Amino acid sequence: MLLASLVGCSRSSATRGNPPPTGSSPRTAAPPASDAAHASVDARSAPGSTPPPPQGGPIDPPAAAGEFRDAAQWLPQGDVATYTQAGAVTRSNAANLFQIIDGAAALYEEYGVRNFAKTDYRRTDNAIVVSVELYEFDAPLGAFGRYTRALADGRDPAGLQAQGVRIGGGGYQGSTQLTFWRGRVLAQISVSDGSDEPDEAAVLRVARDLLPRFGEAVAQRIPGETTEPASPLPTEGRVWGGVTYFGEAAMGLESGPGWVGHYRAAQGARYRVGVFVRANAADAQRLLQRLRRPGAADVPALGESAFTLAGAAPNGEIVVARAGSRVVVVADGVGTNVTSLDRDAKIAAARSALAAPATPAPAH
Repeated sequence: MLLASLVGCSRSSATRGNPPPTGSSPRTAAPPASDAAHASVDARSAPGSTPPPPQGGPIDPPAAAGEFRDAAQWLPQGDVATYTQAGAVTRSNAANLFQIIDGAAALYEEYGVRNFAKTDYRRTDNAIVVSVELYEFDAPLGAFGRYTRALADGRDPAGLQAQGVRIGGGGYQGSTQLTFWRGRVLAQISVSDGSDEPDEAAVLRVARDLLPRFGEAVAQRIPGETTEPASPLPTEGRVWGGVTYFGEAAMGLESGPGWVGHYRAAQGARYRVGVFVRANAADAQRLLQRLRRPGAADVPALGESAFTLAGAAPNGEIVVARAGSRVVVVADGVGTNVTSLDRDAKIAAARSALAAPATPAPAH
């Protein structure tokens, strides 16, 4: 995770010469990794009757057509699933994103965010508010990477498999929030109650129906890839959602950009594999030396250079190895009541990862 200081250390200089975000006064937006997005499917489908949506009233007029530019060009105009675009469109470039999602802006900057847009959709007969947020990145790897980070940050992504949806390049739906990526865009759609006395049961019921309908409507407007970027991670044993791309600090290490995969061994033990592809062998060797710490124990006959190193949770004892321009790190799995591999099994996993087909270092 990036430290909040990365967001605020140079904000005074970043804002000079840059206009503030356009549209209405910014509201703090929840990043895709919010608790709401990861609530269980059971919470969305609680048995028993639920009351109708809370009563609404007059809604703001729609934004002018000229407001739907930059990242906002992919926001639906008019009606979606009987909900009408209402009020202003909030837009921001990368330099001003911190004004809208202050503490989380650095998590998007890490992946090359370029533009942000957000607007709401409402009806006059209830107080439900559907908010759509779009983050445009420099490249599809940025959108995909930020999506994978939201999916797996601090948790076992396989635990969210029941919430996976086939929208855009892939996504997941929680109780009141849907997140997906396509091309250079990451989309987050949330449902809330705009009344003074929110009705949680009604919101959950409405969200279950509205989120996929809004997701499809938005995804159809966004151009670009729906195929995951190629990764150097082994495929055997990888769990659902088990591919994460980090712009920096994968596994909490001083690693720079790299890929992390989540795996399940035949006997059920869990582990993670980090793969870092550099431009040449010398750069890879420098990374390996940077990861080495006092107490490291050399491992013979593993790649061109390798060691084990005891560490703190969640990584546990790690195995680090290099072959050519590739560095591999094998660490403990994450999740509740997870059994991790022993040292010998981690060494075997590192050997397998070093032998996986090579891919070029990603442009970043």
